[in-house]
Amino acid sequence: MRVYSPSRTRNYLRCPVYADLTQRWELRGEWSPARLLGTAVGEGMSAYYRSLRSGEANRPVEIGIEKLREGFQENETWTLPVLEKLVAKAIACGSATTPVRGEILMVDEELPSHSRPDVVWRDPVNGLTVTDTKVKMKLDAKWRWKTLEEFEIDWQLLHYAWEVGEVFGEPVQYVSPHIISLSPTVNGVTHPVKVTPHLLSLWHRQAARVWEQMELDSPVPNLTSCLRGNPRPGGRC
Repeated sequence: MRVYSPSRTRNYLRCPVYADLTQRWELRGEWSPARLLGTAVGEGMSAYYRSLRSGEANRPVEIGIEKLREGFQENETWTLPVLEKLVAKAIACGSATTPVRGEILMVDEELPSHSRPDVVWRDPVNGLTVTDTKVKMKLDAKWRWKTLEEFEIDWQLLHYAWEVGEVFGEPVQYVSPHIISLSPTVNGVTHPVKVTPHLLSLWHRQAARVWEQMELDSPVPNLTSCLRGNPRPGGRC
């Protein structure tokens, strides 16, 4: 059976037609720095983990800012110097609040499904762990726990747990999103999710069925998704 990456599978679950179109088209819309900030901070954190793994300094903040400059577009709201300071603060915060405190086994390396967990490491107490950097423009206190609880059944994290376990030949014990929020102040928080055999079995049963459906030639639209602002937030599909 073909195994699809978490992002492509998640798009398919949203709507098969949407998933098909995103393979062939780019969404149009007004440029926003949100995705670019996530990419820049993620690049910086990967550089930080590589430096921990190798023992050699490799300028994670500079690497993150370089990625930001590559994708920046002039706009009326955000200036490049402001975003550069935000990236620098976010990477510094991420380095200080990361849960990674053990042997690092993988950093942003491709798995057979083409998915790329940010960092796979061995916790001295809890064993094999996957940590994924998540950058949010704002993590309101009102929604904080709701957001963290959603990670307990997050498709991407459960996919990482299953596939990393297959690659290393041992079960992943925890998946932990490391959430770096950028406003009102830069902050970092981790939410470790225990991966039980029962939970992973339930996920894999669903995943196998979904991947089987994704092999079909003609995608069928999920009409209920059309009312949820897909693919453009704030508007109908």
